Amino acid sequence: MGDLKVLNLQKVVLEKQKGEVVAAQRKAEEDLKSDGVELEDLRKEKDGEIERLKHREEEMASEVERLRGLVAEERLQADLSMVSVSKLQKQCEELTEDAKAAISMTEGALKAQPAILALNFDFSQISFFKDIVDGKVIDPSD
Repeated sequence: MGDLKVLNLQKVVLEKQKGEVVAAQRKAEEDLKSDGVELEDLRKEKDGEIERLKHREEEMASEVERLRGLVAEERLQADLSMVSVSKLQKQCEELTEDAKAAISMTEGALKAQPAILALNFDFSQISFFKDIVDGKVIDPSD
């Protein structure tokens, strides 16, 4: 009978330990499930962040390409402007030369008319490009 009591006592202890193990197993399974849900949530969050960053990277690459295009257009516009400025400077020089020639021709024609009336008058010092100051002919370029 003593052995039966010992066996019953051992059985009670073992059943108690078994209950504790089952409870610990259930808790571990619940913790594992909870951790699995948290892990899945973290994966989804990480995947969402990765997608957001990829999208942002694509936007930034697109913006960089757009800005490169603008820079290329501005460089082309600057080059065209430089060519245009050179052409305009050349045209300005040509127009200046043409104007000087036209003035000289007009001056010659205007000098020829009074020369008919005053044959001996010296018109050589009078010029569009010269000034008369105090009765003297002054060349402003001097």
